[in-house]
Amino acid sequence: ATPPRKGELHDLQSLSTVEDFPGLRTDPLALGRAAYVTELAAALSPPDHDAREVFSVVTAALGQLSQGPVGAGCLRWAEVHLLMCTGHLPPPNRCGTCGEELGGAAFVHPSHSGQLTCQRCAAPASSAAAR
Repeated sequence: ATPPRKGELHDLQSLSTVEDFPGLRTDPLALGRAAYVTELAAALSPPDHDAREVFSVVTAALGQLSQGPVGAGCLRWAEVHLLMCTGHLPPPNRCGTCGEELGGAAFVHPSHSGQLTCQRCAAPASSAAAR
């Protein structure tokens, strides 16, 4: 077999189950939500990305889904955390432009898809204060 090219998946030769999430076997809605979370994680993860943080988010979400009925809030939590840990969304305490920690004031910058920006990166004439 040829080794995978950059960005391709490796062949799985063996595995051992660490957590089996038994609640997902009996609840079709939870299983569908679990499939959504895992597919989203795969779609958002760039090739050669360190997947430990993504794996932690997916594991936490599957654990919650497995424990019993949960609302869509669990999915929103997983979406936001997957976006943050894959670099698609800056953490809420960081400027969406420069990455600096936000101080006492943050601005919603209309030309940056509504991201929060620090005072230095914001254009005061075209921004609305968020804090």
